Amino acid sequence: MREASFRRPKGLIAALALAVVTLTAVGPVMAKGPRDTGSRDATCWVRPDPVPNGSQYTVSGSGYAPALNLTIFVGGGTILMTTSSAAGNFNAGAVLAGASSGDYPVVVYAQSDTKHHNPLATCTMTVQ
Repeated sequence: MREASFRRPKGLIAALALAVVTLTAVGPVMAKGPRDTGSRDATCWVRPDPVPNGSQYTVSGSGYAPALNLTIFVGGGTILMTTSSAAGNFNAGAVLAGASSGDYPVVVYAQSDTKHHNPLATCTMTVQ
């Protein structure tokens, strides 16, 4: 009786080898996931409180990853950009002009969150 022999096509072996190499190289990169934004204890605040119209105000925060680029939306109209310090703190300022009295949301995002789905912190700016 003759033993059966199996022949593997060379193309199939090459394709499997390429798949193994690709998964080996790309897998660890994909497993790292998104950059840690240090946001577990991130907070923000606005000074002075309340902010008089026509005056400068500062949005500050702490608890961020070091050297994290941040985008800060103030009241849905003003956009501030800054980078957190080595200690995970930031300060960004602007001049308030023409706002009505009331409370306005302040939302801090990592600049890498381009669709703004994951706020790192929120606080309120009160306009006098």
